[in-house]
Amino acid sequence: MDMSIDEDDLDVSMYEEPEENTVNKLQEKIKELEGKLAVTTVERDEARAEVTRLENVVKSGQPDPIKSLFGKTMSPTKSYGSGGVKKFQRQMEKIGLQAVSFGVAGRHCNYVLKLVAFELGLEADDVPSTRTLNDWRQKRLPDLIKRQISERILAAEHVGILVDDTALRAPLKMSAIGMVCSSGTYTLVDMVQTDAKNGEQLADQVIRRLELLPQFESFRLKLKYIQSDQGSSQVKANRLIVDHFNNMPERQGLPPLISIYCGLHTIINVDSRLTSYLAASCPKAHELLHNVKILFGCRLRSTWSKSNLTKNLEVLIKMRSPFVTDIGSRIKTTTVNGQALILHEKAVWHAVQSNGCDKAVSTVALMNGDDYCEVLCCVAIPWMLFSSCLNRLHSAFNSKCCYGQMRAIVNETTDKLNEATSVKPLIDSLKEGTDQNVSTAAVSLGHTFASLNRSAKNRVNRHLVGAIEQLRIKLDKDIAMFTQLGELGLVSHTEKLAWSNTPTEASFATLKYSDLSKSTMKLGNIVQLTIGHVNRIAEWMTDCDTTPAERKDLLDARVMEQRRLDQSFLASTYGTDFEI
Repeated sequence: MDMSIDEDDLDVSMYEEPEENTVNKLQEKIKELEGKLAVTTVERDEARAEVTRLENVVKSGQPDPIKSLFGKTMSPTKSYGSGGVKKFQRQMEKIGLQAVSFGVAGRHCNYVLKLVAFELGLEADDVPSTRTLNDWRQKRLPDLIKRQISERILAAEHVGILVDDTALRAPLKMSAIGMVCSSGTYTLVDMVQTDAKNGEQLADQVIRRLELLPQFESFRLKLKYIQSDQGSSQVKANRLIVDHFNNMPERQGLPPLISIYCGLHTIINVDSRLTSYLAASCPKAHELLHNVKILFGCRLRSTWSKSNLTKNLEVLIKMRSPFVTDIGSRIKTTTVNGQALILHEKAVWHAVQSNGCDKAVSTVALMNGDDYCEVLCCVAIPWMLFSSCLNRLHSAFNSKCCYGQMRAIVNETTDKLNEATSVKPLIDSLKEGTDQNVSTAAVSLGHTFASLNRSAKNRVNRHLVGAIEQLRIKLDKDIAMFTQLGELGLVSHTEKLAWSNTPTEASFATLKYSDLSKSTMKLGNIVQLTIGHVNRIAEWMTDCDTTPAERKDLLDARVMEQRRLDQSFLASTYGTDFEI
């Protein structure tokens, strides 16, 4: 029998070299499996270490670390130790204080701790009672807050005062005082109900509350500036406060305490000044902006006409109305509505056609007018100035940048305003921006401006120059106050400041979360909880068992970490030329 095999009949496909993509897939699969194996190995080692630790605890007879939280220690009641009373462990007191410092009701904290104790086989007596937790909140928490304030402020090189008032619910009006240390750390030191109505009353109240702070005599010479909003009564109060402290004999020879304004209120007033300028120089542009604010603002009125127009617009643009009102957003209202009108002018025109209210009829007439393109360019003037010149300054006011960074941003803003003499270069610069909405609006506005005749373009350019002059009147005055800090030697270029009253206003927001009409706690207790929450008392309490030197090291480490985060943010936002 012929057993020979023809070589052509052999199937050698299984011995062929695999394709390159198959090899790559296998290599990727191997790497994935190796990664999973590494994670599994780490988890296994951690589990083994935990088992070993628990076995050692059992062998040594040491109590379970979780159960030990519920244990009590005997505290002597007399100096010679003949009497005693059982008290909860320091760790349990810390847990209870952390919970109530964030506004958790004592009974709720007690209920959760009872559930944990039940799972551990403990008795209800091993859990702090509701009364005990409330006593910690009413007695221990105020003492801890005083200690925190003393340690933070006494360790600072200089201190700035932030004062703000707000009306929570009529007739309740609250006043808060915060302090910013040279490291940029904000501390809310006081919050009280106030009935002050004029500058003299506000000044007397602030001075009295400052002098009642713990160890105020030790740090009053560190006060460098007081910051507030720009209300007439508050401005007068600041002047009286500054005079009071500067006339003290012990401050003679020291740099004077000065008064500065909240940066965000500067932006608010710039927006208001530009709006007023449009009302005088181009009434049609002001009327159009006012109409769209009322007709399409995000905050709806109860009247059917506005609600209907807003919904009509949202159906057409398939998104929430981008227009805002003074109630919803006082900052850059004119700017935001100007950009929204440029982007959605066709949808706005269609939305107002089907309504007969006065604002809608007026808007239709303005948009159908022969000079509408010129009016739209005037509407865009505040938006162009903010987007090209002031946005960076606005962002800086919202941050805790150092004094040197703020001076650099102010100089850059001033240079850009000096260069802004006509509309077309501004539009061209905005087209190259990274914000898609700004670029799209700039392209649309560029076509509109190009359609104007020469005389209309000249009129728009004159409106732009006049708006810049009005803007400078307000901006230069407020910026001069900020620059005093460095010119008088009150702060160095590397020291961080709070350029706005946002931290103090945030404390009011925290207070508003508590429904004062339904709360069973007194206002004083709610205020203590608010101060504890704003100052992160729970985080600070974890350091209370350490020595002062260790606490300082922890604080320095946190400051350095915050500076690293700030540097990363500023580098990504403003470029790498800023150093902290």
